[in-house]
Amino acid sequence: MSDRDEVDVDGYLNKMCWAMGGSFEEQQVVRDELRAHLRAAAHDLVLEGRTATEALKQALCDLGDAGDLGRTMRSSRGTRPLRRPLEQPEGAVLLHVERHRNLPHARLALALAALAATPAVVALVYAWPA
Repeated sequence: MSDRDEVDVDGYLNKMCWAMGGSFEEQQVVRDELRAHLRAAAHDLVLEGRTATEALKQALCDLGDAGDLGRTMRSSRGTRPLRRPLEQPEGAVLLHVERHRNLPHARLALALAALAATPAVVALVYAWPA
């Protein structure tokens, strides 16, 4: 790829980041992920027989308008998928501990269990031999 192709990609990414907004860190993460996606899409198109320039232009065309893509990314910023880095180093293992509370209200559950057990306890008290 020539320098001119890289400038076109950088220009596209700049427009997309401008429309997306957010912090520089968020923009950089999205920029790196999108650049890797473009590289992979262009590589696939080169394997189909296109030149590198045509493949890159087609990959950019497939993404659509940079402003539209940026506005779409803006609406999804801050959601759970974007809280983690999008691009991970090769071989990275992501470990994340999530606490699952299967019993969110322990006192309520205890009260309901006591309520359910009361008839059985009362029956046992009356049926117990004296």
